Amino acid sequence: MARLRFALLLTLVALILGTTVGVAMPRSTAAQAASGLTLSLTPNVTKAKIGDIVEFTVRVQNTSTATIAGLRASLGLPDALDARSVYCPFSGGDTVVDCQVGDLGSGALAEVKFYVHIGSRTTNGPVTASVSDSTFTTLASAQIAPIKLVGSPKLS
Repeated sequence: MARLRFALLLTLVALILGTTVGVAMPRSTAAQAASGLTLSLTPNVTKAKIGDIVEFTVRVQNTSTATIAGLRASLGLPDALDARSVYCPFSGGDTVVDCQVGDLGSGALAEVKFYVHIGSRTTNGPVTASVSDSTFTTLASAQIAPIKLVGSPKLS
């Protein structure tokens, strides 16, 4: 009887440890396939403190057989998040929430990184990414859950 209890206890401990230690923290990612494009939006964290910088990666892939002309990737932010800079390795004229990707050939992949400051706890909400063409028609969009704001702000 004691052996059965001990074996049952060991099994229970192994199950608990397996589900808490072996599970990686899920990352909030959104993706959409539309108009010959695949668009994904991924943050580098799912929670942050006021004062932190969060990196959002937008990936756009042309899944059609033709070149898509004049692409622009844009980031939509709630009031709690302030865009600070963008890594846009393509054409000029960029702002901190837009990147002119330009023409994207068949099978090509473009990646844009947006750097955002966590400014306040008020008016937090989802983050969106969208891709439009040269006529400013939205071809695809993706949305992720709000970045969870935790802890106290960083002191400067």
